[in-house]
Amino acid sequence: MEKKLKIENVKMQNRGSYLCSFDVEIVAWKLILKDVRLFKKGESAWIKMPSQSWKEGEETKFKQLVWFTDAESMRRFQESVCAEAEEVLSTMPAPVPSFEDEELMF
Repeated sequence: MEKKLKIENVKMQNRGSYLCSFDVEIVAWKLILKDVRLFKKGESAWIKMPSQSWKEGEETKFKQLVWFTDAESMRRFQESVCAEAEEVLSTMPAPVPSFEDEELMF
């Protein structure tokens, strides 16, 4: 059975609750949403839809570019994308730790 959603081009971020970004393909619609962001804190996971960012002084502001017109559709989409993302992330290799900031002992 073909999947309804596909997660591709995963870019790990690991900055606080911001876990990664990826593209979501809605197979039946032949539609790809670029740069969907996955956040996770404790047991809670949620996505942020594609957005445009800009600087206003020192502050970075965001404008969401894609949204659903009703909360129930967004909730169902969010649950589906989070579940698919968890499945994809569970098959990815663990990231290699960076030692750039560590002091060498020799």
